[in-house]
Amino acid sequence: RLFAKSLNWEDGPTLEVPEDSDIGNAIMAGRCLDVIEIDGASNNSVDQVRDLRDECQYAPTQCRFKIYVIDEVHMLSQQAFNALLKTLEEPPSHVKFVFATTESHKVLPTIVSRCQRFDLRRVASEEIKIHLSSICKKEKANIADEGLSLISRAAEGSVRDSLSLLDQAIVQADMEGSMVSAENIRVMLGLANKARTIELFELAALGSIKAALILIRKLYDDGADAIIMMKDLLDVCHEVSRAKVLGAEALSDMASDQAGLLQEISKKLTVGQLTRIWQILIKSYDEVRLAPL
Repeated sequence: RLFAKSLNWEDGPTLEVPEDSDIGNAIMAGRCLDVIEIDGASNNSVDQVRDLRDECQYAPTQCRFKIYVIDEVHMLSQQAFNALLKTLEEPPSHVKFVFATTESHKVLPTIVSRCQRFDLRRVASEEIKIHLSSICKKEKANIADEGLSLISRAAEGSVRDSLSLLDQAIVQADMEGSMVSAENIRVMLGLANKARTIELFELAALGSIKAALILIRKLYDDGADAIIMMKDLLDVCHEVSRAKVLGAEALSDMASDQAGLLQEISKKLTVGQLTRIWQILIKSYDEVRLAPL
């Protein structure tokens, strides 16, 4: 929508569109008839793409350009892509296409070669935290600063995911607007369980078999799935290995208490031991996945 607004502003094209632009506001609100947003997952048949191709021939009603935004474009079938190919090669002068996807490798090379490609980077967790803080002020949401840090790290560079998590966090507050603590956020994100997984990894890696088996039983009784447990152990092994090789630099985006735990574990194990543990966990994951219920 930002791209469409920049192209279609009355005195554009330009990146700096004033807030009082009627067309710009209509596009951002999803009310503009000349900016058509299509879900590629549910509009992926040849007939639907042919209809779109036929509609392209008509001139825009309000704007300079008619812009088609196709989300999840990799979901289009090969036949649908082929039906669209000729239009992409020789589009009408008043038509622009914007394709969005998280799986660009699934888009046909013949389509990619006819597009200008922009790979969007992940947003740094600090930038996300600043954005979430500004939203909390506007919404008068009372969330602990450390809690916002946990959310921004859990989003893994996705602003959209961070906003979804923030919505869930705001629900944690009661009607009186009490503060949502970092511990509330930990529970919501499942980080409390991760701390127990780190503990399990340390017990098993250092040979405390009895304590490890007792903890596994506790996790199982609390509803933990065996396959998920194995995946979590693999994640911890990877993080400990990174801590071993890269030191504190590898753990900069993690919660401080968990980063400290992983750093301490890495000091007790050699690179060779971590490699062997990884191989054992990979084999164990396959065995657990194939084991009868």
